[in-house]
Amino acid sequence: MLIGLFFVMVTSIVRALSCRRLLPMLTFVVTAIEMMYFGIVDNSSSKDKLLTKICVLVLTAFIAVLLFFSYNFIYKPEAPYLSNGRDTLWDTQAEELADEICAGCETDEEKVRAFYDWIVSNFEYDHDCYPIFQYFDVRKTLQTKQGICFDFSHLFAAFCRSQNIPCYAVDGTPYDRSKEPHTWNRV
Repeated sequence: MLIGLFFVMVTSIVRALSCRRLLPMLTFVVTAIEMMYFGIVDNSSSKDKLLTKICVLVLTAFIAVLLFFSYNFIYKPEAPYLSNGRDTLWDTQAEELADEICAGCETDEEKVRAFYDWIVSNFEYDHDCYPIFQYFDVRKTLQTKQGICFDFSHLFAAFCRSQNIPCYAVDGTPYDRSKEPHTWNRV
């Protein structure tokens, strides 16, 4: 039984770390509670059934409360609008290109305008693309020189973020509901 609990603890810790949990403390606490629970249940005699039921109820409530508040342990970057992450991911090639595009620009406003003008003049809209599941690949967008609003918006955000300019890519639906979903930037 202890081998099984150890296996559960190790796999839970690995999962917590792979999901970018800030601390796998919740996993340790829940595993310790499980060990106490199984120790109480296995060692209880018929006289201690009421005590066992109370302990199980308290431990179950404690686990439920821990799981309910576990969202606080999820890793959240302090400045997601500046981070290189899953949705807006850039590499050194894109950063070097952003440096070239905004060379000579003195203010962030000039850099933003330079990125916008460069994307508008160097890319074309891919009218045949209608993705069911969209992911962003900066290299693919830069190589093919075409994409949809999602691609251009995340490329723009990658350029801005590489220059420490806060930028979000915002997904939504235009006021006119007859149009398709769209992606904008918020700088």
